[in-house]
Amino acid sequence: MLKKSERLPRAALLAACALIAHVIETRLPPPFPALPGVRLGVANIFVLAAFYLPYQTPNNGLLSAIAVMLIKCTLGPLLGGAPVGILFSLTGGALCLPMMLFFKKCKFGKPGVSLAGAVGNQAGQTLLAAGLYRTAGILAMLPSMATLAALCGFLTGLAAETVLKRIPKKFQ
Repeated sequence: MLKKSERLPRAALLAACALIAHVIETRLPPPFPALPGVRLGVANIFVLAAFYLPYQTPNNGLLSAIAVMLIKCTLGPLLGGAPVGILFSLTGGALCLPMMLFFKKCKFGKPGVSLAGAVGNQAGQTLLAAGLYRTAGILAMLPSMATLAALCGFLTGLAAETVLKRIPKKFQ
């Protein structure tokens, strides 16, 4: 367990890692070119780490995950050169974290929690796009996009599980 004075630096480190991963991922070609907006979500490994690393109080994991997510969702699009992405990122994150919290409370493992968060994120972003562009046709892509998001979320959850196992106990 971390002391109170060690929580902020750890959250800052996770946020920095998430930003680096986000910027790198935006520079790579899209893994599914036919479906815009579907990414692997590698930066979410660090949101999951913040969510799962032990803290002295039960809500700090959630609070740290919210902080890492907000930093990733606001600074990531700015650093990646797409400031309009802030709105999409925040909307996706607003649905992602409650889904993750619910699935974690239902005792799902990290891959299942990540899968739920990815589907929530994709649903939020797709609904926002349909509203912004005032076309319901975008919603027709939601089943395909949610399926790919589930796959990517599951893989991200497996990666987060591996990363969390490799963090030395003295840093937890």
